[in-house]
Amino acid sequence: MAATLPRRILGVASVVIVGAIAVAALLPSQPDGLVGGPLGIATAVVAGVALVTAWIAAIWHAAATTPWRAAAPKWLVIAILVFGTGVAGVLYYVLFAHWQRDIVELPTRAA
Repeated sequence: MAATLPRRILGVASVVIVGAIAVAALLPSQPDGLVGGPLGIATAVVAGVALVTAWIAAIWHAAATTPWRAAAPKWLVIAILVFGTGVAGVLYYVLFAHWQRDIVELPTRAA
């Protein structure tokens, strides 16, 4: 199925984002509230890359999913994802893509 790979990428990116947020929450912050140092910068870079990855994978998944079984029209979901951010991609994964399973094609019998 064409939508399997983007769904897996979207799932991994979503978990990485949650992990990066957890690590950033545990790091000591500077007086201005920012997390500094090499680990803070690395965490911010990983979270940023994961957000962009989730955004692209969500658009890819929505475009490749056939048949479309959501209540909202496919064009509307793709438009929201394109104009949304990585957060829109993560929400798309949590609310739709994670729960969607591949359709298994059963072999047909010859008549």
